[in-house]
Amino acid sequence: MNTEPISPHPFFEDQLLQFRNQLAVVNQKIRRISTLRILSFLITIVGIYVLAGVHLVALIAIGIIGFAIFIMLVIRHARLHKLKRWYGVLVQINETEMELLAGKTSAIPNGQEFINQDHPFTSDLDVFGNRSLFQLVDRSATLKGREKLAQRFIHLLKDEKELECRQKAIDELKQKPVWRQHFQAHGKLALDDKNTVDSFLSWAKDKAVSFNKPLYKLLLIINPILALGTIFLISMDFAGFGLFVLFLLIPFAIIGSKFNTINTLHSQLGRKTEVLAKYSELFGMIEKESFTSELLNEQKMAILQEDTSTQKTIKKLSGILSAFDYRLNLIVGIFLNIFFLWDILQSIRLEKWKVSHGEEMESAFEVLFVFDELNSLAGFAFSHPKSVFPKFAPDNFLLEAEDAKHPFISEKNNIGNEISFKGWGKFQIITGANMAGKSTYLRTVGINMVL
Repeated sequence: MNTEPISPHPFFEDQLLQFRNQLAVVNQKIRRISTLRILSFLITIVGIYVLAGVHLVALIAIGIIGFAIFIMLVIRHARLHKLKRWYGVLVQINETEMELLAGKTSAIPNGQEFINQDHPFTSDLDVFGNRSLFQLVDRSATLKGREKLAQRFIHLLKDEKELECRQKAIDELKQKPVWRQHFQAHGKLALDDKNTVDSFLSWAKDKAVSFNKPLYKLLLIINPILALGTIFLISMDFAGFGLFVLFLLIPFAIIGSKFNTINTLHSQLGRKTEVLAKYSELFGMIEKESFTSELLNEQKMAILQEDTSTQKTIKKLSGILSAFDYRLNLIVGIFLNIFFLWDILQSIRLEKWKVSHGEEMESAFEVLFVFDELNSLAGFAFSHPKSVFPKFAPDNFLLEAEDAKHPFISEKNNIGNEISFKGWGKFQIITGANMAGKSTYLRTVGINMVL
């Protein structure tokens, strides 16, 4: 591992310049693709109009080639927009880091939802709210990771061994600024809401099965056979269109009898395809990265075992949900349900997935949120290279520090102070004129104890 210290300011400046340049290149490509897409469509339409009634083979050729090029450009355009969002988020992350280094926090979420005036110390020490410690530390990729970080400030750990393990993990993540930023970017692109993970985990833990039964599996085989048979008989003039109308009663009856159950399932999981795909990227980042600290390796091994990978598991689920979302297109949904009982098929696939992987999801996502919380603290440590990890006193009560500073005071104006409390029952009287810095000193002691 490269242990050479990286200076935060030039690093963020370099990242910002790099991603702004890449974003500009992508925007230029998007404009070019947009123009080519319009031109290809117009040329194809004009070609079809000119060749209509003149040369059938040329007409078909230009139609196929023209629309194939148009579709390729549409796909390319969509991929470039994804790349644009990726670089845009990375630009935003590094702009925020530069603002934090400059002491600007007005545009940064302040964690006010965690403010509790009755808490013993968070209000007095400005742990949450405007110009708060939470603003300086929070670099969460997920909402649950953000909540975990807030709870870590509210309920401080006191176990020495656990704290030392966390220090080693934070110190290791501190040396991985690019990895941390990519982790943060994937999380931000997920655009999850407060209930996304909760509703998903609630479904994953529910062992109820409605569709993964022999009857519905048999219907998945019978219905397409009946559909093909009906079409064959009509095409061969052995039957009229009335037979097809009669056939429609079968898929409508099957889907209709379970319509409310299917809608409930889709409302619980549907439209989460992209969110879960991004979560799979986060799991993949953890699984592919090498770690040396005990805590990080323990967490990694919890989601990556010999016969399973959480990234692949979540990615498989995302693929099923993507197929389930076809029902949102009315025409496509009706067609697929008539011929393939599509909603039943995807519901069975979801229940099979849940039986195989549902129980492990809660612990897997907990790993993700542990990494997210530690990343925030590592980001703070990286941006404050002069900060240190405290050593724990083996006996009695001891609080000692040299050159202790408040993290919200700019470096040029920040004068460190000594802190010294040796043994229980000791106290100090802080005196001085008004505006001399008594409150700042007290908050410096408190904030450093929290950190």
